Amino acid sequence: MEKELKLSNADYRLLSIVWDSEPIASPELCKLAEVQLGWKRTTTYTVLRRLCDKDVLLNENTIVTSIIKREHVQAFESRQVVKMYTETALKCALMKKPLGSKGFILYYSLRDDMVGNGGLEPSTSTM
Repeated sequence: MEKELKLSNADYRLLSIVWDSEPIASPELCKLAEVQLGWKRTTTYTVLRRLCDKDVLLNENTIVTSIIKREHVQAFESRQVVKMYTETALKCALMKKPLGSKGFILYYSLRDDMVGNGGLEPSTSTM
């Protein structure tokens, strides 16, 4: 079972800077966060500490590196979206309510994209 990964928008924004710049000294990370995000030093250190507590980043001797890579986070987030739409489609089917054309198209395009890009194993069963 995959460990639940809960990232806020602020977490993801700081992570993006780290991924683009790692390894990076934490004072330099604060400067980049100030320029790119408009954050104060204290905000950056608060989010950095939270990401270290979540075992997403490592801050060792003021050098920040990622433990979890961008591709892993993006794949996890994509699976969460597909899971949400799968659950919605199932609930609609059980309640005999239409999913709606937009929901149907979005669900299948997301699913097909993930299967085509190796994010999910193709299903052997038919719907």
